[in-house]
Amino acid sequence: MRQGQSLVATFETVTPIFCAGAEQNGPAEPRAFSFRGNLRWFYRALDYGFKKSEGAIFGATSSGQAHASRISLVVMEPEGGWESKRYHDELPPKEAMQRGECYLGYTFYLKPNYRYAVPPGKKFQVMLVPTWDMPDEKRVLQAWVASLWLLGTLGGIGSRCRRGFGTCALVKLEAGDHWPIIAPINAQTPEDWLQKFKEGFAQMREWFPYGWKKGEFHHQVLPKDVSPLVSGQGFRDWKDALRDIGNKYRQFRNRYRSQKDKIASLGLPLTSRSRGDTLIPKGGEDVSERSASRLWIRVLKLGEMYYPMVWHCEGPLIPPNTTVVWKKTRQPEKVEEGLRLIYEFFGDLRKMGYK
Repeated sequence: MRQGQSLVATFETVTPIFCAGAEQNGPAEPRAFSFRGNLRWFYRALDYGFKKSEGAIFGATSSGQAHASRISLVVMEPEGGWESKRYHDELPPKEAMQRGECYLGYTFYLKPNYRYAVPPGKKFQVMLVPTWDMPDEKRVLQAWVASLWLLGTLGGIGSRCRRGFGTCALVKLEAGDHWPIIAPINAQTPEDWLQKFKEGFAQMREWFPYGWKKGEFHHQVLPKDVSPLVSGQGFRDWKDALRDIGNKYRQFRNRYRSQKDKIASLGLPLTSRSRGDTLIPKGGEDVSERSASRLWIRVLKLGEMYYPMVWHCEGPLIPPNTTVVWKKTRQPEKVEEGLRLIYEFFGDLRKMGYK
């Protein structure tokens, strides 16, 4: 590929993106490192052989093997700027038990948080530019395109992106002939969206076949066939869509409210008010006190309507050689680590018109 032959991806924000810089309560602005980190996550979740290829694709920092990425990523500011906005009136924490969108975004305005977000309806572009020749060009470009497509179709950026915020839909891809392309989804109905998603994901699996075996999961991965569920009912704006799925999710969690060993499978940390303590993962020094949920909530904009959508990852709740303990007492807790509760939640949603 000729150096400088770029790919340009156009995104549109669908729900507020809470992505501050060094100052948590400062202006919101999607940055290149946020995009790169999210793209890298999706690549690791997609490609069984990521350990051999990741450094060549995204760059490496390991001692003796450090080198920059062969692709430069640039986030271009939209016309009119990012227009940071606060949503404290729309997302008051005190309304979390009545309004699903407040439940899903509960932490944004808990003191001392007072967060800014990029509002919905902003179109912006991300440019990928090859910086030097690549001996394994085809594989590298497929990895970047697949990761972009997944981010703009299933993922999000910023805080609470697994709970419906930070959704930015991929709406257009422009590139030279050397770039492989998976068409962005342009759909007007849930049925049309699901069919086009199935076709796009099948193309991706031709590039990156599923190779995981039980017991090999050391992190979250994409299932062989990702099967999203989309609400059969559309809503007039993103808040109503998040209210619907947020209320359903809150009601489901309340069913297991007293069974922390089970509800822990939906993500950690998990606070128990009755104990005045919090369940966290415990392992080596590099083990985080957080374990991201394998359940993703997202909003689709189809035509002029907004539809809640859910999907899930596979993989362990916590890394190998890690336990779950109560943070204050350090008492270990045996928790349910499988996907049973997610499957049960999806079963409930199907009965309520999701498909």
